Amino acid sequence: MPNLALDDAFERLGEWHLPSQPNVRVAGRLSYSNRRVELELNEALTPVVGDVTVVDEQPSYELLLGTSTKGELLSVLRASRVGVSLNFGGVGLRQPERLISSWLVVGAHVEPNQRYSKVQFVVPGLAAWLNRTPISQTILTNPPSQPYIETITRQTIQAEKTDAPSVGALIEWGAATTGKTNPYQSISIDVHGYFTISHDDPQPIEWFFDQQGKLATLLLFLAGTPMPPSHISAYVGEHRTPLSLLVALRAHQPCELGRPSDFFVPRASVSVSLNQMVSNWFANIDPVLTPSQLAASTLSSKDLWLHVHFASLIQSLEGFHRGRHPGLYMAPIDYEKVRSAISNSIPTELSSDHKEALRSRIKYGNQISLAKRLAELAATLGPNLAKLILGEQGKVPRSWIDTRNYHSHWDDELLQNILGDQDMYNANVRMEHFLRALFLMLAGVKSEEIVRAIEGVSSAAEQLTQINIIDRHKSDPSQPKGIYFTVHPKGADAPVPSKPDELNKPNEGPVGA
Repeated sequence: MPNLALDDAFERLGEWHLPSQPNVRVAGRLSYSNRRVELELNEALTPVVGDVTVVDEQPSYELLLGTSTKGELLSVLRASRVGVSLNFGGVGLRQPERLISSWLVVGAHVEPNQRYSKVQFVVPGLAAWLNRTPISQTILTNPPSQPYIETITRQTIQAEKTDAPSVGALIEWGAATTGKTNPYQSISIDVHGYFTISHDDPQPIEWFFDQQGKLATLLLFLAGTPMPPSHISAYVGEHRTPLSLLVALRAHQPCELGRPSDFFVPRASVSVSLNQMVSNWFANIDPVLTPSQLAASTLSSKDLWLHVHFASLIQSLEGFHRGRHPGLYMAPIDYEKVRSAISNSIPTELSSDHKEALRSRIKYGNQISLAKRLAELAATLGPNLAKLILGEQGKVPRSWIDTRNYHSHWDDELLQNILGDQDMYNANVRMEHFLRALFLMLAGVKSEEIVRAIEGVSSAAEQLTQINIIDRHKSDPSQPKGIYFTVHPKGADAPVPSKPDELNKPNEGPVGA
């Protein structure tokens, strides 16, 4: 595992140069955090000369090479100037320069437009989801007069190989250990899961991160929580020694789920193989890639305003439909006749801009409404899953549509049917599961397997379970209330429930109480 973690901030002093000018070296200080790479140089690599104006384009550098005072080789990729100063002193004019970037390679001076053979991403929690561990434990119980013996074995396990033919990628999934041992003091062993992306032909670094982003989204839907990488290492050519790659990714808390059963969809609960799931995902994700990114960022974000959360989720659902379904009332060639007839009937006395506005609306007149789009998506879930996610009717409530339309058009006629705060919160929980289900089915997870996940014990499923209990009891007071616990007066005999089994039905009590 590489030594440098993505969330380890540090600074380095050193000398820097451009690949094209190896003999022109400038001293400077590099700072790294998970927000960005910042380089403060004592002198500008591109000195300011002549007139300086507001419209001047700031220079950027595809690659900067540095050597730290610690002897490390450093490479900063895609650096942009954000400031240069003009200072006059006893030695004349000095031009300190400040640069920022999102990419830092530690361990080598890479080439301009460097291509990499593979990149490995260490992901906290991944070993538990994979249901694979390189640790075995044995406890030997001896006769009472002898102490028991506990044996913990660290072992190498072979990585699982999966193919993504649509992008030509080989993805290997595995788990390994790191440890510190002092038999007089302590023994510490850490397990980490990882996946490695490779290609038959070396690829630019951006290609690997495009594939990693797709896999991170899949893992988010499976886990019910973000699973960001903690370490990244890159491999060049046939060199066995990895380079530490530090990238300013959006910061998320590492996944803290530690057992397979903690995940929304545990690996063991799905019938599709990991290889087929990966292949399905890469084959199907591109048409809905942007909606998947919007959904993932919304599910990963904390403390979003309620209305922003709602708008982002319903926009993701619409984007999913647009990417996967035609969404048209009639064939485009047939609608062209309709569009032409309506356009020709626009009154001539209207102003030109009014006519243009009407023609613009007619252009999109063949696209089905949001209500029809969401209804078609709901129909793909199957009746049991639709009822769990959308409520007992298994249909998208009209209030969702009217709320979105009111926020888009501010039509007062819709006010009577828009969601209040609590109902909007409940709708957000349902839409989150709606999106999870749609994207998981895209990867090959079956509808009935997602039903089991929602009825499971993960924290991701708990809120929807509680909302369903409340809604069922509201519509039918004879339905179970979902009792957390019961408090009896001191000295009183506890009554025996008339139907004891009701308290333990899988979907009729709050999970984790």
